[in-house]
Formats: sequence, C-alpha cells, structure tokens
Amino acid sequence: VLIINSCGIMKMKEKLKTELQRLGLMPIEEEFGIVFKYQMLNYIFFDNSEDDDYLNICVPYVFEVDEDNILRVFAAVNNCNKILKVVKVVINDDHVWACYEAKLPKDISLEDVLIYAVHSLFVAHLEFVEQYETLLLPEDDDPAEATTLCS
Repeated sequence: VLIINSCGIMKMKEKLKTELQRLGLMPIEEEFGIVFKYQMLNYIFFDNSEDDDYLNICVPYVFEVDEDNILRVFAAVNNCNKILKVVKVVINDDHVWACYEAKLPKDISLEDVLIYAVHSLFVAHLEFVEQYETLLLPEDDDPAEATTLCS
C-alpha cells in the first residue's frame, strides 16, 4: 500500500515510518526525523526534505570519547572504516557514531535497504567495540593481549 501526501508523492520520512512499523520496530517521529530501537541500540533517521531520495540513519553514542581514550578511539574508528562497507564510523563531538548514508534509486526496495542498513549499523557497533578492546597502542603494557594499531 502506497501512502501519498498532498503533492502526490510519498516522502522518505513517511515511507520509512511505514516500513519500520511494518517490520515491528516502533518508530517515533521527532522534529529532526524518526527514532527507533533494534537489538537494544537507538537508531536515528535524519529527515532531509530537500533530497527525498537520501537515506541517513545513524546509531548515536556508540562510545564516549575523552582525553584518556582519544588515541585508541581514533585508531578503532580508522580500523572500522577500513573494514566496514557502506557504514562510516565517526566521532561526533565527544561520542562515536555509526552512520549509513545512501542516495537511493527510485526503483529500489526500501524494505531491503532498510534491513541492510540497520543490520550494517548493528555490525558497525560491534566492530567498533571489538577494535577498541583489542588495539595495541605504543603505551600498552602487554602486547600478548592485543592486535596491532592498524591491523
């Protein structure tokens, strides 16, 4: 079932909300877009009404960054971005976020893209935690406990 707005075209925010509801993910509309949960993680869809073919979904607050862990966080983010496809792991203010961004063709299945995006973001969260916990930095004491800085 296609829902159409007053202009005759369904907006990305409306399509996404409908699809999330259909998948049982209980979306909540906010001023900036839509929030929902999956596997105990919070997800945010940022509405871009000027480009309705653009999909931007993030997992915010993956990890807190401070002066004590900044080098390890940078290295883990770098490793994640070398390993992962279609997801960017970034530092946003004092937290790590995982972001999926795509310009969608008109004929693509939003359900397929949404399932892939949500799963990819979940994997990115897990990968960041693994990279952070297993990195070896020059000041680390026990090399047997970790991998190299740029593995």
